[in-house]
Amino acid sequence: MQDILTCKKCGRLVDCFFRYCPFCGEPIHISLEQINTRPELFIDLMNSLYNLIADKNNEKRIEYLPPPSESIMSRRCKMEFEDEFRAISMTYITKGGLPDAVMDLYPMSLTNSLSGYVYRSIEEFVTHKKSAELPESERQYLKKSMYKEAEADLKNSCYKVLREDNELDSRVLFCLALKWNNRHLKFLLADDEQHGKWFSKVLPQNVERTIQCNEKAFKALKPNTDITALLGRKHGAIRDGVEQDFMFGYIVKLSESLYPY
Repeated sequence: MQDILTCKKCGRLVDCFFRYCPFCGEPIHISLEQINTRPELFIDLMNSLYNLIADKNNEKRIEYLPPPSESIMSRRCKMEFEDEFRAISMTYITKGGLPDAVMDLYPMSLTNSLSGYVYRSIEEFVTHKKSAELPESERQYLKKSMYKEAEADLKNSCYKVLREDNELDSRVLFCLALKWNNRHLKFLLADDEQHGKWFSKVLPQNVERTIQCNEKAFKALKPNTDITALLGRKHGAIRDGVEQDFMFGYIVKLSESLYPY
């Protein structure tokens, strides 16, 4: 196992599981083929892989994040963002649009989805397992049964614009069908105890970063207001939103096995 590597930016020797070089701040990432698969390294592996695929200039990125998967996450996050902030946009349109701090909530949502995607990637890596491909009939059943159970909710949501005859939209719908009523849970690869340990370390970090992002957005929208109480009331909703983004990214990675490109 390679425990130490050379930072590509400053040339200093760095522990391979640092997220960033402690000397120059450069993101640190390594190829999964270079390391072993001990489950206790799950968080370290997640950090390293996340840094790799978050770096759009890294030539190995496409090996771990296929373009269709990235498009599915982007499509869903953009729809959610536009739906949530449409009313705010109407208020600020005469002032030149939404403040940058508000617009940052979209990439934050995408970041949380990407974290969920990486989580599933490392789960597959450390368990040496992948879910089997589903027959076309079962894939169609998942979507049809979702519509049967939640047609009214879907028609009143931002997802009403999704079209089955569009390849990207169809993929988004399949992921939504897996997410509906937590159907994805039947495809977990590690046991509940292991997931409990991993998830309890991963999610709070994402929630904290998202709260900070929301704090900046609220301050930009209400510069002369004490937003402490507002953030307190929004904390539960923010956490739920992070979980939903994270879960969707997890499902996008799962869908690569169940419905290969």
